[in-house]
This record gives sequence, structure tokens and C-alpha cells, in this order.
Amino acid sequence: MRARKKKILTKKVYSRVTPETYQKLDAIKSKYGFSSVYEIIQSLIHCFLRVADPTSDTQTEPVPYDIEVMFDEMSQAEKHVEFDKPKRRISHKSVNDE
Repeated sequence: MRARKKKILTKKVYSRVTPETYQKLDAIKSKYGFSSVYEIIQSLIHCFLRVADPTSDTQTEPVPYDIEVMFDEMSQAEKHVEFDKPKRRISHKSVNDE
């Protein structure tokens, strides 16, 4: 009998920030009582979705105007961090090489 695969209920979203940005986020975490930088990112995603997809927003209080404008301005911004994706090299060595 084949074992059932566990249904995936979440998806991972990866992001990279500079060490300086991480230090700022870590300071904000402490200042505002977040339990982790991850929790800050989750809060930002929640705020963004409220603005970007208002028809799915279940909260009754409106999104503050400043937050709506912030996300609109950020959509027009340039990338702040550029990362070069490492290229994989094929090894030219043979098992017979010494």
C-alpha cells in the first residue's frame, strides 16, 4: 500500500536583504514588540494584500490612506537589492583523474 502524501498548506517565499536592512528590521522587531523579523514580514504581506486585493479583505475597518499610498509608491520604485544568482559549473574532473 502506498503512503499518502501530506497536503502542503503553505508555500515558502524567499527574500534576501542586506545585512544593514536586517539590522534595521531586527531593531524594529525589538522596538515594536514583534517576536521575529519573520513576523514583521508576515504583517507587511497582510497589509499589502489588504490594499492590493480589497475584495478579499475580511476586516471591517478601512485601510489607512497612508498605507494605500505607500504600496502604490513602492510599486513604482526600482529594486533596492541586486543579487547575482550563482551559476553552476559542470565539473570537468574525471573519476580517473588524480
